[in-house]
Amino acid sequence: MAEPRTLEDLSSEERGEDDQEEEELENLEKLEAEVKQMAQRILEYRTTLPDQFKSTLSSILVSQRPILPHFDIAAEPGISGDRTPDGGEHVQLSQDALLAEKDPETAEKIRGTIHPAFKRRKS
Repeated sequence: MAEPRTLEDLSSEERGEDDQEEEELENLEKLEAEVKQMAQRILEYRTTLPDQFKSTLSSILVSQRPILPHFDIAAEPGISGDRTPDGGEHVQLSQDALLAEKDPETAEKIRGTIHPAFKRRKS
């Protein structure tokens, strides 16, 4: 048969239940604090990650971008950006003059090999 419970047995059982409830409340409070910390971290990440992603992506794209020569913005497509219309001719004439000074015989050979159809007419 079951022995009748004494007052001490009942009070120890109640203390055990109270201790369990206190532990559960402490665990619950700890979990709630962790949830609040996680929520704060999530808010911080939501504010900082888009900027970090944007800067990282732009730096990656810049590093992969091919290096192109700078074009004159005022120049139209298909038209060279020469400011002087006779610039190329002037350079050619100065090169010819330097060559003629160094070696007149070679200069005559070079001038002689250009077909007259390809020479510019002076007007």
